[in-house]
Amino acid sequence: MNSRHRLILTVAMLLLCGSLSALRLEYTVKALGLSVASLTIDKSPSSVRVKTRSLISNAIFPSIDNVYDVSFDGSYLPQRYQRSVNQGKLKAEISTRYNHQGKTASQTHSDPKESRQYAIGSHTRDFFSLAAMLSDGKAGAGTYQLDANGSLWQTKVKGLGSKKIKTRAGSFQAEGYQMSFGSDTHQKPPYVDMITHNLFHKDSRVELWVDGKGKIVKASIKKGLRASHWELESITP
Repeated sequence: MNSRHRLILTVAMLLLCGSLSALRLEYTVKALGLSVASLTIDKSPSSVRVKTRSLISNAIFPSIDNVYDVSFDGSYLPQRYQRSVNQGKLKAEISTRYNHQGKTASQTHSDPKESRQYAIGSHTRDFFSLAAMLSDGKAGAGTYQLDANGSLWQTKVKGLGSKKIKTRAGSFQAEGYQMSFGSDTHQKPPYVDMITHNLFHKDSRVELWVDGKGKIVKASIKKGLRASHWELESITP
């Protein structure tokens, strides 16, 4: 086998391994008994992409068509966090790069056009990288520091035990976790997008049920009297 054939074989194997490790999960988001949005998670060992799009739009459920891209290292520390926000009149691109060794993060915002730098901790994560860590079975109950749009918040994760959960995509033995949130700085996080803004509130509670193999099989987000639920519809592959 010549060097060219070896190169082609190597590239093909890398592509095959990448495709085998990639995972797509599709959900319906429900609130007040209505299917209000679709949500898709594309997950690999070093990244996660979350897309959510409105199925209905009115005064109670505003229009949303957002994409969240996070790349992280082997410790699930985010390296880059990109948000494409499309919420009616609000349209923006927000990019955050993390330097955990230097304990700083740099963020750029397209509308209004601005950039800023702020302090983080050596183990600061974002919500989606922590969710990925839990879904892979690499984290458990404890306290984690999360970046809430430039405001550092402590997230307490409590174990809820194990149970079998039935979904349209199948039945899973899952571990449950509840997240609650409190501000390190006692500052309200600046508004960037609807999803993360609603998460980081002292009255918010998030429940994730995970199989430890990369899948969130059920989730709910509660804030005061309001609640929404993620129902798993399909898994690819």
